[in-house]
Amino acid sequence: MSGASENLRILVVDDDEVDRMAVRRALRAGGIGAEVREAADVDSALDALRDGVFDCVLLDYQLPGGDGLRVLRRAREAGVDTPIIMLTGQEDTQTAVEMMKAGASDYLAKGGLSPERLERSVRAAVRIHQAESEARRAEEERERAVAARSQFYAAMSHELRTPINAVLGYNDLLLAEVYGPLNERQAQGLERSQRAARHLLELVNDVLDLSKLEAGKMEILVEEVSAPELIEDLFVTVRPMAEERKTALSLRGEACRRTILTDPRRVRQILLNLLSNAIKFGEGKPIEVHCAEGPDGGISVAVTDQGVGIPTADLPRIFDEFVQLPSANTGGTGLGLPISRRLALLLGGSLEVESRPGEGSTFRLLLPAATPGEASPSARSLAPA
Repeated sequence: MSGASENLRILVVDDDEVDRMAVRRALRAGGIGAEVREAADVDSALDALRDGVFDCVLLDYQLPGGDGLRVLRRAREAGVDTPIIMLTGQEDTQTAVEMMKAGASDYLAKGGLSPERLERSVRAAVRIHQAESEARRAEEERERAVAARSQFYAAMSHELRTPINAVLGYNDLLLAEVYGPLNERQAQGLERSQRAARHLLELVNDVLDLSKLEAGKMEILVEEVSAPELIEDLFVTVRPMAEERKTALSLRGEACRRTILTDPRRVRQILLNLLSNAIKFGEGKPIEVHCAEGPDGGISVAVTDQGVGIPTADLPRIFDEFVQLPSANTGGTGLGLPISRRLALLLGGSLEVESRPGEGSTFRLLLPAATPGEASPSARSLAPA
């Protein structure tokens, strides 16, 4: 630690010149090389803190013009996070608690102040402050990186959607034979092109949703929602996909709460992803959706398939962004489940999974009776949890 504590900038605040000299001697005797600045009262101490940058402050508890706690509190209120060690002649517990609550890094008794004790206190305070500063800088850099990534995702998604939609539109016109008849091979080629374009648009939309969630700009429109009706409507949407794989769909909702206050579009987005995955990986076996009353009067919607299941070792990874498991060779985006879990959290709920290889999987969406903070339906934006 000697390299980190040499040439420290230390402010000593004490109205007694003898005490200031004693602190200087203790610092030298403790082996701490320091550039020391002195202040003798509250105002000069506050001026010094405003004007200079210090590695540590040694602050007397009793000062003319107000006690040291005033300096400490004013410094913390002004955003000064420099370690401040209080020097006090009062060793009662109440005073110590008061100083630590006010933001002191440590406190030392002035009577018989030893160089060893002062050295340990200063070095510990500086070390902790350096670690906290590095952690803050790392967090700020992470936040900047996330913001830059989200901004890039959003810009990229908006730029890509226009040409993709144009491709889809022209393909529709060609398939409708607006520009003339197609032979069988031409029609098949256009249908493949259309499926690929829709898949690309799905990926772009998922990336755009992810950028909104990360930026805290996902809009939530809360209204009264009937979960059983929403699920029945979803069955209509996914039935062609289910029939293609000869998959039977069933709903058990006799114990389901009739209505909740939530965003139906986001709930639909979550359940559509869960149903689509169940059909993809369900090996054509029946899929059951069970809607029941959840904790605290909310709802629980479980989507259960009897398909390949998920290896236990892979379960922690399925909610990670852009992750495709080795068994998942259907060409998905790798964003459906991460987005679904974030949306569930945004709605005040959660998304859980249970799975056994070869026996199938159950994804359970839990939603509260009302989205937190909503006494009545309204539109608002929420940041992700």
